[in-house]
Amino acid sequence: MAYLPTNPCCTNIAVNTTCGCSTSVSNDPCQTGIHYSKSITYNGPILPCSNVEPCDDLNVALSKIDELLCILKTQQATNTSDISAIKEQVININNTLNTCCGS
Repeated sequence: MAYLPTNPCCTNIAVNTTCGCSTSVSNDPCQTGIHYSKSITYNGPILPCSNVEPCDDLNVALSKIDELLCILKTQQATNTSDISAIKEQVININNTLNTCCGS
């Protein structure tokens, strides 16, 4: 569960608008209603596998998840290499058995 805190960029409060900010057109991202990932905060329980914690902003949460994905990617490459080596050993054992013992 994530929630959006009050937009810290919104400093010009207009009384009768739904969002609380003026609706003037501007190139200023603070005036467009955009919420930056730094302002989105996780408020659920601690996620034990990723170690995302309450009050982690979206940047921190994504960094923790990305770190885990990189670890898994490396492990997958290592596992694939290990499986290939084991397969080669099984083939060699099979060839040795066929050579010395016949089929």
